Amino acid sequence: MNIKISIAAFSLIVFVSAKSFSHGRNALNGAGDIAAIRPQCKSDRHGNKHVPCPSPDELDVSVWPCVKMADLCNMQRDCPNGEDEHYLYCFYHKFRAQEINKLRQSVDQIKG
Repeated sequence: MNIKISIAAFSLIVFVSAKSFSHGRNALNGAGDIAAIRPQCKSDRHGNKHVPCPSPDELDVSVWPCVKMADLCNMQRDCPNGEDEHYLYCFYHKFRAQEINKLRQSVDQIKG
């Protein structure tokens, strides 16, 4: 029974996230037929991992900004539409970070 509830809750979160991030626009913010490919962001020379923003720049859809992982959910808008500070995105990001930390701690305990 708990699995069914978990799947239903996850499906609802994904649906609400998709509706919230689109703000009534298509994925390219009304860019029409322009095909945009979301980039694969690289780490900088200091080893900071970067991730692409959920949408491209509003003025130039060929520009798809990358944001440092450390700058996600830091109360500063780094993405063009501020999606990096959206409450659902931050909820997911913080939950994911907590789970990864738990896994690291478990691996460290196993290693001894």
